[in-house]
Amino acid sequence: MVLEETLALYNQNEAREIAGSLRKWGIPVRIARKDTLIRSVVVIGRVRDIKAAIDERIARGEEEDDARPRLKRVLASLQEEEDAVAAFLQQHSPGETVTAIMPKKSLPDLYHSLWMEGTDVEVAKRVVAEYLKNRKVFMLLARSGQIQVTDDGEATLQGHPEPGDLVTELSGEIIDEVGLETL
Repeated sequence: MVLEETLALYNQNEAREIAGSLRKWGIPVRIARKDTLIRSVVVIGRVRDIKAAIDERIARGEEEDDARPRLKRVLASLQEEEDAVAAFLQQHSPGETVTAIMPKKSLPDLYHSLWMEGTDVEVAKRVVAEYLKNRKVFMLLARSGQIQVTDDGEATLQGHPEPGDLVTELSGEIIDEVGLETL
């Protein structure tokens, strides 16, 4: 009897590392490369414009509208992003170096370091939430040209835009719910 299992890994070095560990345990392993084309549609626009389109769609909808709860969650998330950027901009002046505040680790590295340190679950949740918030703030500012990173890795805040004027990106699924004509 043969039992076969397939693991999908997106990092070739990680695949080799796992295969090596399994072979040490006497488990035969074969690595096969499989290329997959992923088509991704996104909506890119100013935060305030996307919020207005979602508001318009919610206003047009009926109470029993299936999309309504999801649209309200997206709207709340956009508002949280706007509030986080506003708080960040209150704390930092244009021209200020913000390199020290930028998230340094990748999310998997952060999880790993918290796990290795034996961090309490509630503390870990707060650390990860703060990390995600900071990363989103930096992505919004960078996408809108408000953070300039030099060749030596120094990041400088370029200006103080209105948070609603920053450019954001949402999954293309929102097109089906809001409607292409509204966006």
